[in-house]
Amino acid sequence: MKKFRRTVAGLLVGTMLLSMAGCGSPDPDDYEYGKSLEQLTEEEVVIAGGGTGGSSGGGLLNPGSLSGDPKEFEGDFEPVQYSDTENKEFEEFILQEFKDSVTADTLSYNFTVLDGSKYGIEAPSPATLGDADMSEQAILDGIEETKENYEKLIAFEGQPMTEEEYFTYIVLKDDYERTMFQNENYLFYEPFSPMRGFQANIGTNFAEYRFDDKTDVEDYIAMMNQLPDYVSHICEYENYRVEKGYGMQDAACDDVIEQCETFVEDPENNFLIKEFDSKIDNLDFLTDEEKADFKAQDKEAVLNGIIPCMNMIKDCVAANKGKATVEGGLCEYENGKEYYQKYILPHFAGTSRDVEDIIDMFETRYSDAFTQMSMMYLSNADAYNFMVDNMDTLFANTDNMKVDDIINKLMSDEMGEYPKLENIPYKSDYLSPAMETILDSTLAYYMSPAIDDEEHNIIRVNGSHTDGIYVTLAHEGCPGHMYQNAYFQSTNPKPIRAIADYMGYQEGWAVYTSFNTLKTYDFEGTEDDEIVGQLYRLNDELGYMLYGRVDIGVNYEGWSVQDVADYMNESGFSGEYAEELFNTVVGDPGVYLSYSLSEYLMEELREKTETALGDKFDPVEFHRVILTAGPCQFEELEFKLREYIYEQQ
Repeated sequence: MKKFRRTVAGLLVGTMLLSMAGCGSPDPDDYEYGKSLEQLTEEEVVIAGGGTGGSSGGGLLNPGSLSGDPKEFEGDFEPVQYSDTENKEFEEFILQEFKDSVTADTLSYNFTVLDGSKYGIEAPSPATLGDADMSEQAILDGIEETKENYEKLIAFEGQPMTEEEYFTYIVLKDDYERTMFQNENYLFYEPFSPMRGFQANIGTNFAEYRFDDKTDVEDYIAMMNQLPDYVSHICEYENYRVEKGYGMQDAACDDVIEQCETFVEDPENNFLIKEFDSKIDNLDFLTDEEKADFKAQDKEAVLNGIIPCMNMIKDCVAANKGKATVEGGLCEYENGKEYYQKYILPHFAGTSRDVEDIIDMFETRYSDAFTQMSMMYLSNADAYNFMVDNMDTLFANTDNMKVDDIINKLMSDEMGEYPKLENIPYKSDYLSPAMETILDSTLAYYMSPAIDDEEHNIIRVNGSHTDGIYVTLAHEGCPGHMYQNAYFQSTNPKPIRAIADYMGYQEGWAVYTSFNTLKTYDFEGTEDDEIVGQLYRLNDELGYMLYGRVDIGVNYEGWSVQDVADYMNESGFSGEYAEELFNTVVGDPGVYLSYSLSEYLMEELREKTETALGDKFDPVEFHRVILTAGPCQFEELEFKLREYIYEQQ
């Protein structure tokens, strides 16, 4: 989803043009085990599992219990006294913040609202990509503007507010404070990073642009023609970063150059031309003559707009290759560790916990997961061997199903633990071959509709990654991203909340719920479905934890490639992939924490709530609290759960 305001003028590209409302889910099986459990001797399994206990019939462990001790909320809870009437001044403030955000550029407006008149706004005219000025003065002006808005926000501290207003206030306050810290350290922002960069996402944003009327089509082409000037400013900013010693390292440069070359290799048949032509053909408000004219204009705009932009980016990155002043993660830079703790971790994982505590958690969690797999091997070797022998075909009975059929099956079979919601309208499709390559690390993604439009939920699937598509679509569709977004929108939240971007919450929910579908999956060829599902989940969690722990190791602790290789070998993975993983987390720090750490934090909240409520725990109501709270930090989510628990006791 989209950031709800600019941070500084120069970071607009990071808050709008890269604002895909979905995810590029990492494949936790990308890195092979150095020694998988089926190769262990019985003695080694006994050591890992702590004994040979368990019956031959199963011994399925609680998938959430990855710690030997029960988790409990710490400290006493103090309830907040809410007002019965709305704070008029606060309502005006957050509405104005919303208006300023969605009218800053035409892409923001198109992706955020269907009918702006409902909110007292109109689409920007003429169409614009936004302020692309990335000069030092523009950045300083943006920083000052953010500080001024923050001062306006905290002026409401202690004023009477309704429950929804109060929660909106604490969410905004936390986000503002994190944003201001990012602004002060803006040189860490890399606009061309391999996974999150402009070149990796701009094509998707244009491909998903919504055409509601003729003006939308005209605006689309106008923005496409504005791209060269816009990108030139970004390249100037990138050159400035390089001069200051913050240039991309060579491996990341190579990835970006390859992405750009893939994008431009066949300009006349670029996927954006084909996507545009297909959409135009289905617009009944255009005449045949208008359609032909717009197709010609679009092709010219692609050839003279976005294609030159990709070449400009390629040339910029190629010219700066070899100019990096450090080799390694963020901690190699001055203030890099602080930036990782205060911005990367809360932005991508949704928590402000101390990094050292998270390191301990990863180590303990990894050991517990490995122990559980070992014990399950001892208690039911047949189930374990079935999973190992059929790893590539475990989901064969759904891998060949149509995407819509899988999503509908998930809606029908896997929603018992979640609040009921009427049918969610959606469309699904596969990425174009060109985008499959550009988004190679993306299994699928979900695009949320405008906040006043429930009809245009979109799921795109990378056709080159179809193994295990059932779990992928549970992540992107139901009960994952699409369901979460649709439910939150059904609560009619404040507009400013509906467009906020909290990757930790969103990805934590999607991974957590997709894992839950493994409890009931019918694996063909075995009667031990539940155990196989649990083993598969633990196997995936080990992969996710590898990504997360290495990300911290490289970017916070200063691990080298050899350190990564040693850790992988010691953890049961093959160290031959160490350099590839090292380069990934250096190029896009923190991105995998959204999956590995956030899923654990979501699971931890469930375990704490179960411990607090005992027999009163209801998974449907637990999930209702999570969903109604909406995207936020985990500390804020814990507050809402403790409030719920207080009311139940």
